[in-house]
Amino acid sequence: MKKTITYLIILLLALTKGASSQVASIQTLDGTYGSTTINVNLNGFIGSNTIGAITLSIGYDSTIASFTGLTPGLISSGIYANKVGNKILISFANVPAVSVDGVAFVLNFNYTGGSCSLPFNQGCEIANGSGAVIQTTYNNGAITQPTITTASATIDNNSNGIYGSQNQLPITFSETTPELASVGAINLAISYNTNVLQYVGIDAGDLTGAIGNATNGVVSIAWSSSTAVDITSLTNKLKLKFNYLGGASNVSFTGTNIISNAYGVQLPVNLVNGSIVEPPATADSVNIVPQNPYSTGQFYWFWCERSCNFIEYCLQSQ
Repeated sequence: MKKTITYLIILLLALTKGASSQVASIQTLDGTYGSTTINVNLNGFIGSNTIGAITLSIGYDSTIASFTGLTPGLISSGIYANKVGNKILISFANVPAVSVDGVAFVLNFNYTGGSCSLPFNQGCEIANGSGAVIQTTYNNGAITQPTITTASATIDNNSNGIYGSQNQLPITFSETTPELASVGAINLAISYNTNVLQYVGIDAGDLTGAIGNATNGVVSIAWSSSTAVDITSLTNKLKLKFNYLGGASNVSFTGTNIISNAYGVQLPVNLVNGSIVEPPATADSVNIVPQNPYSTGQFYWFWCERSCNFIEYCLQSQ
């Protein structure tokens, strides 16, 4: 029994010695289009495990996140970073050794969308002031694709079309998250009934440089800018302009419609269609008075009086 207890104590000590209380961790975080920062934590490097030297190699996908540099944290000086291919090489050496238990430094990226793993590559070492390697657990991180709340592009409904006059339909962009606050390109395709509407053009409003053309009942709108634009806050909205010929026409998104952020990432957008219809008749504008039946064919003469002072006889079959 005594031997068994002694064996268990030795085993426990061996396991305790084998387990590392020093941990290097790369943060996992949803990317922010443009500038994204990732913390690298070094925890437990205190006491006899203070840091005298660091050699790290961290992988990344340069097509998703371009590394732009390192910002010191608890290691405030003497730390350097270089990118070689899809690797970030980090080095540090200092006498005396430094205590670190938290965010040691920050990696800065230009994020363009998608998910990018940030693994520690082979050959990573952290040493104490005597040059002895400190046993360290390495936890990988990542930049992840942020959840995007679907934004909306809505064509107005005009329920009071004016005959023979130019009618405008604004397009409104809205959302609950800031993706549309950084838009770099818009390509829209919008259909309409050519028997009801005659395309005149677009009013670009605050979307400076937008171009619109119409072919076979489809308006194509294109816009791009090297400077990101918040299209949800346009005071003067983008508008479609039509001459109204009478009747009703849907004005609908059709085909491929793309709204991209300033980094070329297509944003999910809910497309809401609009329309132009003629104004409803009112009691003042039309007054129909039935008259006596005409012949045995059950035809009736109606006297129709309109507010425009135009008088006509209408023959209606029942």
